Amino acid sequence: MRLLIVFLLLFKVGDNSRLINGKGFSGYIFNKDHFILMNIENEKGRYTPSDDDIYLVENIIKNSIEKANVDLLNQGEGCPIIHKRLKKYTRQYFGFENTKGEKIIYVNFVWKDKKDERLSKDIVIVKDGCSYYWSIKVNISQAILYDLQINGRA
Repeated sequence: MRLLIVFLLLFKVGDNSRLINGKGFSGYIFNKDHFILMNIENEKGRYTPSDDDIYLVENIIKNSIEKANVDLLNQGEGCPIIHKRLKKYTRQYFGFENTKGEKIIYVNFVWKDKKDERLSKDIVIVKDGCSYYWSIKVNISQAILYDLQINGRA
């Protein structure tokens, strides 16, 4: 019986995310049941993003990130300009729904050269690291980006 419980727990842990590859991007879509220590404003609950949701998210990011990144916070001088190097990041996608029924995807970006075994298992949180690590929220119902967060410099 214990062996069965251990197997089921391991299976559940391994089922938290799945890889998605698209033109110019790759990342992990996390299941709605995966614990993440964050929430969004007016959160109704979590949901598991579909592939179509992610393609939409990536299109919104591609078309809007340069405008959202106008301040170039913690970029340049040895750190990447994020909107010029989008293909160099692995993504992590976490789905939320707000009280208006809008779908919000929290996207965490990790520079591909910064290999991290946690990418498919859990949200990667790094202190500092400048623009090698950043995140943004995408309201796919309204096709807008908000809450751009770029790590600080050490």
